[in-house]
Amino acid sequence: MSYTKEQAREYHQRPEVKSRHRERSSTYYWKHHDAELQKMKERNQRPDIKLKRKEYLQLPEVKARKRELDRIRYYKNHEKMLSKNRLTRGKQRFYGGRYHWINTYWDRIWNTYRLRKSDWIRIWIEQNKGKCYICGVQMKLKSTNKKIGLHIDHSHKTGKVRHFLCSNCNRFLGFVSDDINRFERAVIYLRETDE
Repeated sequence: MSYTKEQAREYHQRPEVKSRHRERSSTYYWKHHDAELQKMKERNQRPDIKLKRKEYLQLPEVKARKRELDRIRYYKNHEKMLSKNRLTRGKQRFYGGRYHWINTYWDRIWNTYRLRKSDWIRIWIEQNKGKCYICGVQMKLKSTNKKIGLHIDHSHKTGKVRHFLCSNCNRFLGFVSDDINRFERAVIYLRETDE
């Protein structure tokens, strides 16, 4: 007895047939998993397959479909993707056959102070292109002399960035623990002892 295409299609659409087929496929997959995986890897390494794949990915309709799927996936996992991008952007470079973790200056600034490059440049310009906010000495971005190196001062209570300071002024604030009363007592002490 032969079946028409419509009858065969109708038969394969039945839930019990679908579940039976799914079960058989799963059993076969896990039984031959390693061998199939190895076979697939070997096949993908063939030059002719690599070339076909490259040509396929260059097709306009494939590119458009990939863009659309990427867009859907991005907006579906929007918050997760943003946080992942913030953490990993610019930190991995591929060389020597594997990925290497690279922590750039701007990544460290973002991770420590939550300060973006644009905000950093704005503060730099507001402070007459890098003069210390307290003593006015011109600071250098990359300096072997630690006394004139640039330091980012921030509140230890709120974590908010205040200004750029030279090393001496930044350490001075750290030694007095940002306590205004100690500053005032130090000023009184200096005035009394200088007379």
